[in-house]
Amino acid sequence: MKDHELKKAYLHITRILNRQHDKDRGIDLTGRFIKSRFGVEVLFYDFKGDQNQAVVRKVSGSHQQRKTPLPIERPIKDYRKILYLKGKEEIDPYFGDSRRMFSISQAYTIPIISRSDFKHLLMVYITGSEEISNAARDFGRFAARELVAFLTRIQRSNHFYQAMLFRVNYLENILSYQNNQADMGQIMRKMVRDIPKAIAMKKCTIALLDKKKEYLLPYYSNFLEPEAGVKYPMDKSLVTDHTGILALEKKEPIIVYDARTDPRCDRELAEELNIYSNVTVPILNLQGNPLGVMYVDNEQYEIFTKEQIRFLKIIGGHIGLILSNLNYIDRLQSEVQRDGLTGLYNKESFLTLYQEYFEGREKSSPAFSLMMLDIDNFKGINDTCGHILGDRFIKAFGEAMKKSVRDKDLVGRYGGEEFMILLKDTDRGAAQHIGERIRRNIEEILIEGVSTTISIGLAVFPGDGDSGKALLETADRHLYRAKKEGKNRIAVRAY
Repeated sequence: MKDHELKKAYLHITRILNRQHDKDRGIDLTGRFIKSRFGVEVLFYDFKGDQNQAVVRKVSGSHQQRKTPLPIERPIKDYRKILYLKGKEEIDPYFGDSRRMFSISQAYTIPIISRSDFKHLLMVYITGSEEISNAARDFGRFAARELVAFLTRIQRSNHFYQAMLFRVNYLENILSYQNNQADMGQIMRKMVRDIPKAIAMKKCTIALLDKKKEYLLPYYSNFLEPEAGVKYPMDKSLVTDHTGILALEKKEPIIVYDARTDPRCDRELAEELNIYSNVTVPILNLQGNPLGVMYVDNEQYEIFTKEQIRFLKIIGGHIGLILSNLNYIDRLQSEVQRDGLTGLYNKESFLTLYQEYFEGREKSSPAFSLMMLDIDNFKGINDTCGHILGDRFIKAFGEAMKKSVRDKDLVGRYGGEEFMILLKDTDRGAAQHIGERIRRNIEEILIEGVSTTISIGLAVFPGDGDSGKALLETADRHLYRAKKEGKNRIAVRAY
């Protein structure tokens, strides 16, 4: 056989085994292929635990042959090396019963050893007087190496399915992790860490769609640190890897057997991330709308069975359910924490966050300031112009306050026409400057020809109180003084 024909045969047997997930079927196809290409017969030996017997079957026939138990003539270690045996005198010390049963005249045996575990042996043999060709022997060695990988994969799959029920329970515990106080990022990082353990894989990445559903953002992964700003457009004309887009379009897992040659994949990215075979699983919400995708792979060529794909779909469904619930929880928490009219923190949530900040500060932290604000003459606006206009003022004042402070500061509606502002790391001078800016901005608001002003009471830690409650009481007293002294002003402690 010419070299190029032999290479084709190598590639063909690799493909045959890569597409099989049944042990007997894979072995039978290997034996039949060897016979068809090289004109030799093939036996497969499965050594048993007692080390004195093998189950043998001829795998080069047109149909699967009956498995035949035969005794082992020599210690098992004597079969761990390649043997080329000719004639009765050489064959019988090793395979006497096999020679008689299958009329063997020459035998070439290759042990199948995986991680020092020797349980199988492949025999290429003839019954006539001709020689076993070099090509047949070379190919027998290659086929045995491929069978090592194939049987290892099958064994791993068997272990996988034997533990399936345990893993399902395990996943139920992982993916039903529904703590209302938990950070979504914490939950997702736990998922990408634990899911591979449950499905006997190595790598897991979850990419979520942005709010406009224009990009996939690889937020969470157990093997790489997602770079800030990395995003993949949901437009096939703009990306070379389409598996995420296809999974979300079809709402079905996309299976890739070789990411380095599949036109749907980015070959360079596959090489960079050491990806061969992989599955992209869509993540959908309860209404079937896309949320993102999950990528899983094992850094090697795989044949994913229907059962594996079904299991991955179940996992994807659980993730979608959790994300849907988390989004719902986020919205629910937001509604509970926020004032419905202004979108500012309500009194309860503001006081909670304020107290957490007060108690969580280091002793050496800079000073901070607390403002209590009240709209001047607000009752008159409501009585004269109506509550609808009053609500517009409340909303406009809330927006003016948010624009006047930094993102890290807290702004809340304390109730009615009263507001609270926590200015983090802000001393008395800076707080007075911010308060003046707020006061001027409020003065400039004109709605339907009506305007009003605001009074502010300012308290600064540590000078105006040694506890969160004391500071609040000081700010309230200063607000009362600002009102009493003429309104539209800031009242602070006099030094």
